[in-house]
Amino acid sequence: MIRKSQLIFALFAIFAAVLTSISSMKDQRKRWPELEGVNVDLAVKTIRKENPRLNVIKVRSGSAVTMDYRLDRVRVMYDKRTNLVRGVPTIG
Repeated sequence: MIRKSQLIFALFAIFAAVLTSISSMKDQRKRWPELEGVNVDLAVKTIRKENPRLNVIKVRSGSAVTMDYRLDRVRVMYDKRTNLVRGVPTIG
């Protein structure tokens, strides 16, 4: 049987971990407007170099994507004819 003090300690530890995670995300860059119109491979490489923890995905413009919001993902939309980024790559 879990004691009340153990439960309180566990909840405090979880709360502290969440606060640490949120504070580290606050300083994280969320948009890359300077990459609009750039070659898609260069844009992906630039974002990955800046933040290797992000899952950077090339997506052809007009492709179907899920609507979930993820803080660890950047979709880089590009024109398949020109291979240039369309729109601003943004976390989500």
